[in-house]
Amino acid sequence: SKDNQFLTKLVDGYIRDSLMTIEKIEESIDSGIHESIASHAHTLDGSSRSIGAKRLAKLADKLSKTSYLQQASSLDRDLKEMKQVFRETERALMAFIEKKKSKIV
Repeated sequence: SKDNQFLTKLVDGYIRDSLMTIEKIEESIDSGIHESIASHAHTLDGSSRSIGAKRLAKLADKLSKTSYLQQASSLDRDLKEMKQVFRETERALMAFIEKKKSKIV
């Protein structure tokens, strides 16, 4: 159905864009560019909220607000947690899409 196609495109786009944003956050942490960390984390926060990924949004929001105050080791720890939560979010979204598709067949 058109609704499922739209939903699949939305989720695929979110996953693709979020992966790129997390990569940019990692590059910014490696470079020590706190403005960029905060900006990319804010982007991830907004897109995650819009798709209902509350836990990931909360982590991104925290990082966007505290990146200036944190040491590199703390930022690395936050990034590692964010990547783990992203993987969990990705799995949940893909399972949701598959469940929606199977109800149509």
